[in-house]
Amino acid sequence: MVEMKEAVKIALEHLNVFFDGKRVGEKLLEEVTLEENPACWRVTVGFDWNPTSGTASLGPGQRIYKSLDVDVESGRVIAVRRAHL
Repeated sequence: MVEMKEAVKIALEHLNVFFDGKRVGEKLLEEVTLEENPACWRVTVGFDWNPTSGTASLGPGQRIYKSLDVDVESGRVIAVRRAHL
C-alpha cells in the first residue's frame, strides 16, 4: 500500500515530467485526502504559471492548482485535474 508521503512524492514527480521545460514556479503541496472510490490519494499542488507565449489561455502569473489521484495499491497516477481552491 502506498502511504501518504510516498503519494505526494509520486504526484510531484509526475508534475515535474508533465511540465518539463515549461515556466512553472515553485510547486507547493496544498492538501492531501484519501478517497474511497476508487481508493486513491488525492494530492493537490499549487504553482505559479508563467507562460512564455502570449497565447496561453491562463495568462501570465496566475496561481494554478492541480489535483492528482494516486492509486493506493499501485502508486500509479490515475487522474490529473484542475483543482479549485
